[in-house]
Amino acid sequence: MAHHDLGGRVSQVGGTGGRAILASILNWQNDQGQRVRQELTLATVGVDRKVVLNPPELADWLLEPQAELTPEATPQGLSEDLWELAERAIETRLAVRSNQDLHPESIRPVAAGWAV
Repeated sequence: MAHHDLGGRVSQVGGTGGRAILASILNWQNDQGQRVRQELTLATVGVDRKVVLNPPELADWLLEPQAELTPEATPQGLSEDLWELAERAIETRLAVRSNQDLHPESIRPVAAGWAV
């Protein structure tokens, strides 16, 4: 099992309509190894375990004031499972957006949120 260190940028969130959010920066490079594209991708994992990338309603949610939440622990197995679902979808996006001139370089998770 992979270890993910977000440097403390993990939060509990509410009102997203899902179970988890993972924000990652995707990077592509050219044949010479120079980075030529970066993309911020948001993955949401729904209660049905379906992953949606960059849903438009998430942009609206980010603009709304959020209520104070009482801290709750996310069961370890659940958080790892949700992370892996989101991560797989993000890896697929990196591969799909690649072509003969644009090669996958890396994925850098930058923030995560677990719904309460």
